[in-house]
Amino acid sequence: MSNFRHGKKRSSIYTIWRSMIDRCENPNVKAYPNYGGRGIKVCDDWHDFKTFYRDMGDRPEGMTLDRIDNDKGYYKWNCKWSTRREQTINRRNTRHLTVRGIKKPCTDWAQITGIDGRTILARIRKGWSEEEAVLIPKVTLRKGIPRGEQLKPVVNLDALAAELMIKINGRARESSMKEPMGLAARVEMLRELLAKEGSLKTSEIRIYFASLGVSDKCIMHTTHHAYKYGITHRRKNYGTNGYEYRLAEKYPRWGTRYEAEEQAARRNVVTTCKRKSQVYQLDQLLKAARGGHAPAN
Repeated sequence: MSNFRHGKKRSSIYTIWRSMIDRCENPNVKAYPNYGGRGIKVCDDWHDFKTFYRDMGDRPEGMTLDRIDNDKGYYKWNCKWSTRREQTINRRNTRHLTVRGIKKPCTDWAQITGIDGRTILARIRKGWSEEEAVLIPKVTLRKGIPRGEQLKPVVNLDALAAELMIKINGRARESSMKEPMGLAARVEMLRELLAKEGSLKTSEIRIYFASLGVSDKCIMHTTHHAYKYGITHRRKNYGTNGYEYRLAEKYPRWGTRYEAEEQAARRNVVTTCKRKSQVYQLDQLLKAARGGHAPAN
């Protein structure tokens, strides 16, 4: 009969409500020890599905039911719809670290600093403070010294913290600022730049556009767009994390037959020059051996 009262028995919101009741009140459910077993309860009003549905509504796409305070139960004032990432951050076993008064999950600090989250946690287990574990950059291990006996590098934590705050504030400012030019204008500027310079590396393109106030994200979008739609050719720069670009309308693709012929022609020129140099040196030796006279033909 309940199916005729609300018509939601086969919907996802009904499944969410049923699962919430089970993990808080049914000891046979696998998740019960983490919910009902530690005192998490469902409020009396929410034992009625219609009341729960009236308070929370349909589940938004990609969202899950989350509690704001993990130590309190399922009440209207303590529940909200969250993304998977927000819910993962809000879990009890998520490690939060505080650096200069800013509290963030370890995964967020790892993303900001570029240091692996496992490295940060391993440092804390070795006795490092939270600030040292987050701020000190990863160093190369010294040869001949076991990993466990590596000394902590001596650094200026205040200077590293200042750089980190600039990076955090810069990201927030970058996400909110308006770009000085659109994609079409950036691609056209890249075309003119490559036509003038011939070929440029990713780092050189980044320096040029950064001087105009363009963010790194938009610079990457520009170079990718130009390559995707055949405006430029690119090749990997081994030993670096970037590419080298040149205009497709002016130069052939790297590694093609035309480039192979060009490289072969260059090798022939170099070989010819080397042979001429060797002949000239031989002539000079013969001239010196004959007392300064030119060699006879």
